[in-house]
Amino acid sequence: SKGDKVVAMFESPRPMNALAEYCSVKEKLMELAPTSVGAAEASCLTSSAVSALNAARKHVKAGSRVLILGGSGGVGTFLIQLAKIAGASYIAATSTDKDLVS
Repeated sequence: SKGDKVVAMFESPRPMNALAEYCSVKEKLMELAPTSVGAAEASCLTSSAVSALNAARKHVKAGSRVLILGGSGGVGTFLIQLAKIAGASYIAATSTDKDLVS
């Protein structure tokens, strides 16, 4: 509906190095933004989360052993969660001293 907050992807080949407050995209490439997170957090779902999901679907299965390099980055934080959900064991390399999964 008009005024709904959405997140969207560009069609491939997508524009690179471009930021805009408004743009035109096809309806099939957008989804309602989650209400539980802010705009900045929701905006990463179309890149980091989708990249992690594609990798997890292709390579991560229950019982898999997964090495996640860049575990504190955008894709890495999603991939850690997806590996845990899938029942895989994982090691995440990161440069932060914070717990990423509890």
